[in-house]
Amino acid sequence: MAQYRRVVAARNETDFNECKPMNSLIPRFNFFILGADMTVGHGIYTARLTGPTGKGNGMSGNAHLSQENRIGMGDKFKDLRKVENISIEGGGPQGKRRTIDKFSECNIDRRIIANLNEVGIREPTAVQRAVLPIMLNDTEHDLLAQAETGSGKTAAYLIPIVCHIQRMKNNGHLPKPNSPYSVIVAPTRELAGQIAHEARVISEGIGISVALSYGQMHMGECRKAIAAGCDILVATPGRLIGHYEERSVHFKSIRWIVLDEADQMFDYSLGQFVVPFLKESLKNSHGVRLFAFSATFTAGVICTMEKNYLKPDYYVVTGRAAPKDNIKQRFVECQRNQKKTFLLLLMNKILRKANRESRGPRVKIPKTIIFVDTKFETNYLAIYLTNLGISCISFNGDRTQLMREKAIDDFSRGHFSVMVCTNVCARGLNMKNVEYVINYDIPFKCQEMFLHRIGRTGRAGNVGTAYTFFERGRDEKNIEEITAMIEDCGIEVPDFIAKIKEERENRIVGCFHGNED
Repeated sequence: MAQYRRVVAARNETDFNECKPMNSLIPRFNFFILGADMTVGHGIYTARLTGPTGKGNGMSGNAHLSQENRIGMGDKFKDLRKVENISIEGGGPQGKRRTIDKFSECNIDRRIIANLNEVGIREPTAVQRAVLPIMLNDTEHDLLAQAETGSGKTAAYLIPIVCHIQRMKNNGHLPKPNSPYSVIVAPTRELAGQIAHEARVISEGIGISVALSYGQMHMGECRKAIAAGCDILVATPGRLIGHYEERSVHFKSIRWIVLDEADQMFDYSLGQFVVPFLKESLKNSHGVRLFAFSATFTAGVICTMEKNYLKPDYYVVTGRAAPKDNIKQRFVECQRNQKKTFLLLLMNKILRKANRESRGPRVKIPKTIIFVDTKFETNYLAIYLTNLGISCISFNGDRTQLMREKAIDDFSRGHFSVMVCTNVCARGLNMKNVEYVINYDIPFKCQEMFLHRIGRTGRAGNVGTAYTFFERGRDEKNIEEITAMIEDCGIEVPDFIAKIKEERENRIVGCFHGNED
């Protein structure tokens, strides 16, 4: 504890001029002396990474999917509805490019609208205002949609698909075993579970079945759900190719394919799983429509999709690249050996701000997600913070699925206020009341992953704060990309980053001049 007092008393006037020693708060913490086998947090994470093994259950009963964890419309929700932020291109000469103002303008069944209202979705966001008329009224063209994180892209494609399937079933179409009408592919297990849950919520009471399958779920249970005649299948790429190879899923009835976080499908090794499925399903029927959604698309990914999968004259719906006004961003310059100290200073600042008006006996720690680049670092930082009494949990891809689902459940319930994680948590997940995101490491794929990381806060028009540590000796080599990343967010480049960029450019120019001489 003496060491902690000494650390939090340290000062960096440039970035943490509001930080002061929190001696008055320290006694309220529970401090732990952590041994090699002592558990971190709630009894399932240990320093040696031992713990219960087990398969996932489709996130059944997980607090992450509860109504209490649903993110409500924030003060800046009106900004998410502005169609001035949206452009619509393509769709051929008869492209349907109108936007709507209300869900009722799209001839959506009143029961579906009631389901939306039940969970607080009463007005369409800008991406929904643009996408719904296209997906509901145009039966030929594919679509690629890019909009900022937390802008309602999942509902934008689920609502039309549910409407189409409902109309088909009302017209006498009978489901075929093992042959869904729509397949939705998501890159991570937790996101797949979240999408399947949203699909069930939207289709409640209208006779549409949804099956979910991802890695470390019981394969037998997944097969049973699919064989029962699922209308919508939500799956991760690896599990989808498993069903494809063993022929437990057929694509004869498929009409709509959705790639959620589509850029990750082709920008990473996930493409080896997605490509065979796409080729098989698109080959079987000329009536299949492909919809690709993400907050970020690179030119290379778009070129790959356009060349191999998207039909000509596909629609392109483009919204704001990054949340500008609802996420306050701060950048901190530091050396590698200063990061832990600066993290404690930052946590001190967050605690002081959160407890300024508190008169209760306990210290309130706002929900915070800390992103790091390596799995080892998640464990190390979680143990380090837990030793100091900060309610903390770690999350990475090396966890068993039971541990992953337990972690996200505990964080959603508020059992832990701080989650240290890798990029596996960066995309798509809706976590309520996340006030802070800390980029302990700047991601190497800066522009794309950075936007997804900070997008865990400030969702659905709510406000949040993102801190990013710029590590000297590591991040200078990506200074051009980091500068572009900041500019894409619509904010001013910090002086120290602008200076580093200028110095680096001058050194490069000087080298060329020297060679010419």
